[in-house]
Amino acid sequence: MRLYDGKVRTSLCWLNTEKGTLAEFLTLPSGGDTSYAGLAWHEGLLWVSYYSSHEGKTSIYLAKVKFAP
Repeated sequence: MRLYDGKVRTSLCWLNTEKGTLAEFLTLPSGGDTSYAGLAWHEGLLWVSYYSSHEGKTSIYLAKVKFAP
């Protein structure tokens, strides 16, 4: 999810539909022009693809996120 609160970044968030709240829990290396995250659950990991320009040029990144049991 791209958040708009003064700091540009791509983050993973928990959504509580009962309370209508969103809680950021992991910020991915990102900044500048960043967006279009894609998610896939594969072999027990959440794979996140996204693009960002935080290293000077726009590139595509892949993060593998492990969740505690």
